[in-house]
Amino acid sequence: MTLDDPMTPFQWVTKRSWDHNADPRDVRGPKRHRRLVDIRMTIARELASHPWNLGLDAIGHELGGRDHSTVFWLLRGGKRQGPVRVRCYDKRHICKDSVAA
Repeated sequence: MTLDDPMTPFQWVTKRSWDHNADPRDVRGPKRHRRLVDIRMTIARELASHPWNLGLDAIGHELGGRDHSTVFWLLRGGKRQGPVRVRCYDKRHICKDSVAA
C-alpha cells in the first residue's frame, strides 16, 4: 500500500486494522485493550502524516468518533514515548506546526 492509492480514510483504517490482525469494528469501538490502543496509535500517526491533511477531529471521527484530545494523546504515544511532530489547527483553520510534548 502506498500513499498514492485512491483510498478514503475509512478504507485506510479498515485495511490497516486487518493488516494488524484486528477487526476494524474493534479498532473503532469502545474497547480499551492495550493491543487495540497500540493499533489505534499506529493508525492515528499514519493518518496524521498522510497527505489527506486530516485534523485531530477528523482523525478521531475515523477512529470511531473519538475526541480530538484522545487523538492528541494517541499521537503523543500515551505516556510511553517522547515528542512527536503533529499538525495543529487553530480556530481560524490556520495551519501551524507544533511539537506534542
